[in-house]
Amino acid sequence: MDHVTITILFLIAALAVFFAEIFVPSGGILFVVGMCFLAMFVMRMFSYSQAWGYAALVGSLIGVPGGAIFIVRNLDRLPFGRKLIPPNPDAPSGEAAAAHPELAALVGRTGRTLTPLRPVGTCEFDGRRVQCVAETGSIESGHAVVADCVRMNELVVRPAQG
Repeated sequence: MDHVTITILFLIAALAVFFAEIFVPSGGILFVVGMCFLAMFVMRMFSYSQAWGYAALVGSLIGVPGGAIFIVRNLDRLPFGRKLIPPNPDAPSGEAAAAHPELAALVGRTGRTLTPLRPVGTCEFDGRRVQCVAETGSIESGHAVVADCVRMNELVVRPAQG
């Protein structure tokens, strides 16, 4: 094989090993092997011409981190990435309320905290004790609260005005 073919094979081998690093949990060993192939590619480019060597070096210094950043940011959008990382299931907006209709019935009602909400605690609504989550911050015991919504099967409350 001639000089150019071997040089191009080093580049192809480096790219193939970097691509395999995505799928094979090697603890960074494949990355090191890919960097060795890439170094061999750059050295062979320098032996061909100093201008081509610097071009390969600058391209490698920009391409490796740029490619890694691109893959990390867009892996879930790439065709092979969707197979590796399935999307997170999003709960429909009414699912929590449908799962606990007794909590959904309390939305908009006023109650009183029995324990401090930091951010989770117990409140009383119409004589019934309910575990609640403070919408923001903490609410001390004995304060009036308003049930705001049901989120993730928990009643979210906020301090009552006035």
